[in-house]
Amino acid sequence: PSDLYGEYCSMMNEITVYWKNIPSLEHLTRTLVDEYQHYLQSPSWMTRYYNMGYNYNDHPYEVQAFSAEEDWKIFI
Repeated sequence: PSDLYGEYCSMMNEITVYWKNIPSLEHLTRTLVDEYQHYLQSPSWMTRYYNMGYNYNDHPYEVQAFSAEEDWKIFI
C-alpha cells in the first residue's frame, strides 16, 4: 500500500523503509523514529498486547511509537 512508510521485523531485527512512499523529510524522520521505537520494544509483549484485545490504534506500543514521532524535529 502507498500509505505504508516503514515497518520493523523483530524476527530479522531490521527496519524496512518504503522510500517510494515517503513524500517528505518529515515523513521519513517520523517513520525512522516510529520504527526505532518498535526495535526497542519487546516482541513478546507486542504479541501479548494484541492477544489481550488491543488493535493497531490503541495498542500501547503503537501509541508510544506514535507519541515519540511528535519529537521528530529534534532529529533534523
